Amino acid sequence: MDLIRKVSAAAHTLAGIILGVMFLSMVANIIARKLGVSMIWVEELSGYGAVWATYLGIAFALREERHVRVDILTRKLPPRGQELMRFLGDLVCVVFSALITWKGFYLIWSSYISGRHTPFLEIPIYLLQIVLPVGMILFGLEALMDAVRYLNGKENAL
Repeated sequence: MDLIRKVSAAAHTLAGIILGVMFLSMVANIIARKLGVSMIWVEELSGYGAVWATYLGIAFALREERHVRVDILTRKLPPRGQELMRFLGDLVCVVFSALITWKGFYLIWSSYISGRHTPFLEIPIYLLQIVLPVGMILFGLEALMDAVRYLNGKENAL
């Protein structure tokens, strides 16, 4: 369990670095445009960077309870009912992440076979898509750890 937390924290750190690189490249592009030069690849880099930052940060957001949670109905339940709904939500997240991971690997394989590349940076698309199953595996593992905590009755045990 500690390994999952460390990998999730490393992914979160990498997401922050990616956001920093995106910011700096956008600022550089703004300055370059003022000087009459355009770095068209920055927009491509920023688009893929946003996707990477999202998928790398999703597991950390779940662990830190910083993701969006619709609780308009569940907060009207007694505490035990709220815990049960959270447990069921965690199970849905595990199933969802498994499905997206499976489809993500299929997408990567299809992109690899097709030999597609990005327009400006000419990076193979499958390399950029690797973040999809990686992020969803981490997300699913965090949700699974939450579910295990519920079953053990130890909210802060892991």
